[in-house]
Amino acid sequence: MGPNWADPAASWVAAIERYVAFVKIPAWRARAPGPDGVEPRECLPEAEAARLRASMLRVANVLASKRGLEPSRCRPARSDLDQLLKCAGHGIDKEQRCSVRLHWHFQRALLLSEAGYTCAYCRRSAWSVLAEGAAGQPRRTLRFEIDHQTTRRRLKDRNRFDAQNLVIACRSCNTVKAEMTMERFLIELKSLARAVSDSTSK
Repeated sequence: MGPNWADPAASWVAAIERYVAFVKIPAWRARAPGPDGVEPRECLPEAEAARLRASMLRVANVLASKRGLEPSRCRPARSDLDQLLKCAGHGIDKEQRCSVRLHWHFQRALLLSEAGYTCAYCRRSAWSVLAEGAAGQPRRTLRFEIDHQTTRRRLKDRNRFDAQNLVIACRSCNTVKAEMTMERFLIELKSLARAVSDSTSK
């Protein structure tokens, strides 16, 4: 993982390789320590990541074949997410199927690739946070989540999937934004930045 990921991946294969490498890196997680006093760290074990990679590449091959392209030349597009939704049912052949859970991973892989592994709001990147370290603790990267720019509650059809309404955000920004409108959240973000700046300058 590094700044070379700032540019969107040129193919689904490259986007998947980046994504699988990323999910194996421990991420910040806003949860209390467990009974053993150890704070949970979000990352996939090697074997689980390998299974995810194989499943995603299988589905990427299906997408590429529908476009008449080689997988390594099939560029990720948001319209692919709509296409994959049609392959989620049990009536679909197993080799063509894309489960709801796998679709979620494709959403994240696409949005992270588009955004250069950078939060849409605070603009922190995965590698800049990884490089920071924190008081001798093991290095971790950002935990990213999918955010609906217009929250579902404000949509006319809450159940309709709209890939254009999605952005990638770090957990901190997504938690603070919650049900706020974009305009209100940006004001809140500036206010928080001022407060942090004031407290560190004292």
